[in-house]
Amino acid sequence: VDASKYKTEAETDGVGGWGYNASTQFSEEKTEYSWRSTGFAQGDDYPVVNVTWNDAMAFCKWLSKQEGREYRLPTEAEWEYTCRAGTRTRYSSGDTAASLLGNGNFQDTVFEKKFPKVDFKVYPSLPFSDGFAFTSPAGRFGPNEFGLFDMHGNVWEWCNDWYDEKYYASSPNTDPKGLTQPGSFRVFRGGCWDCEAASVRSSRRSGSTPGYRHNGLGFRVASSSTRL
Repeated sequence: VDASKYKTEAETDGVGGWGYNASTQFSEEKTEYSWRSTGFAQGDDYPVVNVTWNDAMAFCKWLSKQEGREYRLPTEAEWEYTCRAGTRTRYSSGDTAASLLGNGNFQDTVFEKKFPKVDFKVYPSLPFSDGFAFTSPAGRFGPNEFGLFDMHGNVWEWCNDWYDEKYYASSPNTDPKGLTQPGSFRVFRGGCWDCEAASVRSSRRSGSTPGYRHNGLGFRVASSSTRL
């Protein structure tokens, strides 16, 4: 941001982003919120949030130019492959919610203290404390078998693909490239700090418009050996 003077959509479109309001004990969308202001503490080693798909693409374009190498958002299939890391279980850590302990940042007992008005009978928290009510520093928890951190929880992550219910299930088994025809939503995967166990499964899919932003939504990049 310092180098490019880039302004995110939450900072420029008059809508703002999402942030935590301690007085109401809920997250809300207001013009005062952006990646710079989320209503909770964020350090330089935390994942960025309140960025849109468009913002993420702008970063990839800038980084590619800076380093002379292709950087991009992963396809949905690449994301799930690297999240699973060779497993076929609900999570890369196993089939049970208990296996997630020490492997990510989710809706837990610490979260409940910050959001006491949530109906936890409908959205049950994980029965342990990961130590963070909101985002956590990248790499704080254990990696999967591919050595990748935070694939489950912490923040949802934008993927390159358009979201489509039918295509993904029937796409090619080998190196699927994702839906190329335009749609309305872009994919994000992985769940975040305010998600229950069902929403952080390896197979869990979600998406929204390319201009959507949230304080539990960020991205990671895929790099290529291709020199530009």
